[in-house]
Order: sequence, then C-alpha cells, then structure tokens
Amino acid sequence: TFFGNDSIDRDKRTSIRNTFGISLREGFNKWAKAGLTAFVTHEYRDFTLPDSTDTGKRIAKHYKENVVYVGGELLKEQGKLLHYKVLGEIAVAGEDAGQFRIEGNGDLNFNFLKDSVRLEANAYIKNLNPVFFYRHFHSKHYWWDNDDLSKVMRTRIEGTLKSEKLGTTLRAGVENIKNYTYLDNTSVTTTNEQGNSTYKNNVSVNQYSGNIQVLTAIWQQKLKAGIFHLDTEVAYQKSSKEDILPLPDLSAY
Repeated sequence: TFFGNDSIDRDKRTSIRNTFGISLREGFNKWAKAGLTAFVTHEYRDFTLPDSTDTGKRIAKHYKENVVYVGGELLKEQGKLLHYKVLGEIAVAGEDAGQFRIEGNGDLNFNFLKDSVRLEANAYIKNLNPVFFYRHFHSKHYWWDNDDLSKVMRTRIEGTLKSEKLGTTLRAGVENIKNYTYLDNTSVTTTNEQGNSTYKNNVSVNQYSGNIQVLTAIWQQKLKAGIFHLDTEVAYQKSSKEDILPLPDLSAY
C-alpha cells in the first residue's frame, strides 16, 4: 500500500459490513397488509493514510472505525393501486453514533381519461457524520485532521406526476441542508520583494453552519414515431447560497 517513495501518496480503505435481520413478508397472513423487517448491522472500516515522524520519514497510519446500526423497514409492493416503503436506521455505537436516516417513498396509480397516471412522493431526513476523507486526509500537498465537524442534516421532499399516454414526467422537490460540508478553495496570492506575484494553491474542508435550500424542477418527455425515439429532459435548480453550493440554473438533455 505504501510507502518508500515520498513522491507517491496512496490511501487505502477496507470496509466489512454484516447485517442480521428478521423479515415478515408482505401477505404472510390475511392481516398483514405490508412487510416488516428489523435488522442490526455492524460495519468495520480501516483507512490507511501516509503520515510523518519527527525525522520526516513517511510511514503508514491506520484509522479503525466500528459502527453498530439498528433499523427497520415497512414495505408494501403488492397490488396495483398503492405502494410504499419506509426505512429507518440509527447508529447506536461507534464512530457515527447518533447518525440516523429516515427515508420514505410511495406511489398511487389510477386511470384518468384512458391514461395510466402515477403520483409519487419521496421524502427523507438524514443526520449524517461527514465522510472519513472530510475528517482526515494526508497527502504531499494537502493535509488535514478535522475532529470537530458537526453532523450534516438534510431534509428533502419531492413529488412526481407521470403520464404513460403522454410520455411526460414532472418532478419537483425542495431540500434543506444544515452544516453543509464541502472542499473550499483557500488558495492565496503572495508578492515577493521584487514585486513578483506567486500563486499558492491550497484547499481545505469547510462547513456552513446555516441552512441552504435547494429547489429542483424537472420535466421529462418521451416521444416516439415508429422505431424512432426521442427522450428529452429539462432541469431547473436554484441554491440559496450560490457561493457555497453553486448549481447550474438550467440544464437540458
């Protein structure tokens, strides 16, 4: 994995995840209108990063993380009218203790003017620990250890309307992000005694402690004539903090 040549930086990641669950399948008796699952998960993670000694010699440093999650899922897939899925999970011990996520989606299907119409709703709330490489990263040019990063809270709700006859899909959603974590350009320009400017490249991890809202609206249209098909998509996005989370206002495919 490493490390004789100081000009080469190599990171290594190993992850082992085991889940034990008990599931009651949808329809296992006449009273069971949905399936129910409960589970416990253990995840072991090992990261290897280059490090330095007092003499400047490069060595390999290991970061080991263990996390235990518990969670459950409620699921309905049978039938034609209504389907839904709700998943919840929380980290009860280890590096990500207190991290949780709740995700849900559902769809309602019906006929309208001889057209098959589907209404979908998706939502989630997540409180997640920033990924390891935001917390620790070592290389020849960039180096940081951030042990004080807060968890990132993301809340999103989205609705979708689909028409099979028209080949049209309309989707709109809004997301709120608190403690958004990102790579920040911290490069600076310096001037020497001769008046010559030099550019010192640098980057660091930053968190915005406030709230950022992201609005998304997407129109998808499928057209066909015989063997010819044309699929189009137009997306509009707007971020409330363009300097931190920049997004293209309009994109098309």
